[in-house]
Amino acid sequence: MQKTTQIIVVGVTACLIGVVGTLAIVFGTGLVTSSDNKRTESVDLADFKSNSIYDPTDYEHLVDYEYFSQLHLTLSELSFFELIESLGTSQKLSNTARQFETQQAIVRKLVYIDPEEALANVSLLPDSEILDLIPVVFAAWSHVDHDAALKKASVLAPNLKSLAWQGIMLSNEDIAFSEQLRIAESLDLDVSNDDNVNQSDSIVVGDYENSWNTLIQDELPDYIQVQELLSIAESWLDKEGFAAIDRVRDGLDGWAVKQVIIGSLLYHSALKDREATLEYALSLIGGDDSYFVSSFFQRWARTTPKEILDLVSTLDNRGNRQHLQSTILSTWADVDPYALLDEIESLPNELQLKATEAALVSLAISEPKSVISYLPSLDNRGSQRQVASALVNSWAEKDALAALDWVLTDPFVDEISYRQSLLRPVLYFLARTNPDLAMDTALEQPLGRSRVGAEAHLIGSLSWRNLVDTAIKLLPRTREGNTRLNAYQSVGFTLLMRGEIDRAFSLGNDLPENNIDKYQYEIIERWAHRDHSAVYDNISRLRSKKLQSIAAYMLISNQRNRMTNEQLREVANYLTDDQRHRLRRTLSTIES
Repeated sequence: MQKTTQIIVVGVTACLIGVVGTLAIVFGTGLVTSSDNKRTESVDLADFKSNSIYDPTDYEHLVDYEYFSQLHLTLSELSFFELIESLGTSQKLSNTARQFETQQAIVRKLVYIDPEEALANVSLLPDSEILDLIPVVFAAWSHVDHDAALKKASVLAPNLKSLAWQGIMLSNEDIAFSEQLRIAESLDLDVSNDDNVNQSDSIVVGDYENSWNTLIQDELPDYIQVQELLSIAESWLDKEGFAAIDRVRDGLDGWAVKQVIIGSLLYHSALKDREATLEYALSLIGGDDSYFVSSFFQRWARTTPKEILDLVSTLDNRGNRQHLQSTILSTWADVDPYALLDEIESLPNELQLKATEAALVSLAISEPKSVISYLPSLDNRGSQRQVASALVNSWAEKDALAALDWVLTDPFVDEISYRQSLLRPVLYFLARTNPDLAMDTALEQPLGRSRVGAEAHLIGSLSWRNLVDTAIKLLPRTREGNTRLNAYQSVGFTLLMRGEIDRAFSLGNDLPENNIDKYQYEIIERWAHRDHSAVYDNISRLRSKKLQSIAAYMLISNQRNRMTNEQLREVANYLTDDQRHRLRRTLSTIES
């Protein structure tokens, strides 16, 4: 297959993905060790509590609509660090379709805050999830800043560029095909393989199963030959009906390719028999194929959103109906928010608020100041905050001072806790150019309900976004107590994730004596939760027996399902007698 043909295959693949669906930058781990040890006594782990985070597995029992309503409501309130933690916990979801859709939502939110860090954190996930989520990153990134996304895609490894390019094309569906080819050429997307020229020549007309197996069993990745696969699958579907979909979906590699193939087959079928396709699609809801249904409706909604919305509004099952309505409204808002706003009064009463919120959130991302006048008209407080959050995140990146003035002076932002929530992204963007002014502003804010000052959130944002040195310089200015401890913990954890282990623990020595244990315990707990392999690899290099024992305790108590019994027995050697007693039941299972 020649280079141009291969590029067209990738182009068709991107155009077929109706929504974002479908890599690796790896942190360096140059480690520094030290024999310096300020405190070596044992620590009572029961004295400490970790910060609470959003764990999607707590809501696995909910039906799809309730689950995703809870997810999106919660994501709007999470900080950047909490989003990253939630991305890690999402790997524990047992329903793989729900896991994929959950990770998409989290990653898109991360990208709107900081695309570079979103990409870096996606790269820490397992390989299969990385491959599926890179297009999500670049689709959202291109929506925010097309040129920056394209520039970043150009420096990825060759085998990742095509996936990043797919994402970029997703947010630019109206781009001329010649321009798609030009962009692909600029990324040097040469995925040709002389030994596998034109696989479509091997297709036997009418023998769809044999032709399908020939392609999926060859040496080429499925995502490179999506068009050939889809051509066979569509013909197979035309001949044998929905049984063909049942046959093809199990043999595909990865969620990205499955989404393209299954979503496109459903769309192909719907053009011929809408009612039968709808009935079949709804039969897939509830299992691992649920996400393909949402993907199909999102693609369908990009062409005739009002018509599709009217159709799903007739469904009897309330959960299915509401979930699909939300999917369609979100897609409609992404495609044309102004058109959706114009249609608000024609929608059922129960959808008008949700549709308004979706349209305004989309506008807030691209035209933040344009939505300010709409906020007072939103009767629902939750919707107001969702739109305001999107507005501030986008506006602060473009003009942090103007966004700051609005947050601090507009009567709409009347509650202290609400103002502090909106201030977080503003202060971060302001700190990138004027950290002292950002810190001054944070210190002027009263302590909220959590009794943690705004400067702690500012320092956490800076440290997580590759501005660690700036964050460290601001640490001495933090208010004493929980605010200072929280700020130090954020920076210390970041240093651990960067592989600067000795620096992380040395940083805590600046805290009051009674806070050092809490600091060390918290950053090790977060480290073990986020990257248990790194903790396991470096436990012997921690600079004191106390730190080694805490690390061992955290791995055995919280990460044992992700480690082998041999690894657990190895780290158990670092436990103190007291900790070994606390874990006696777990250890007896491991050692038996």
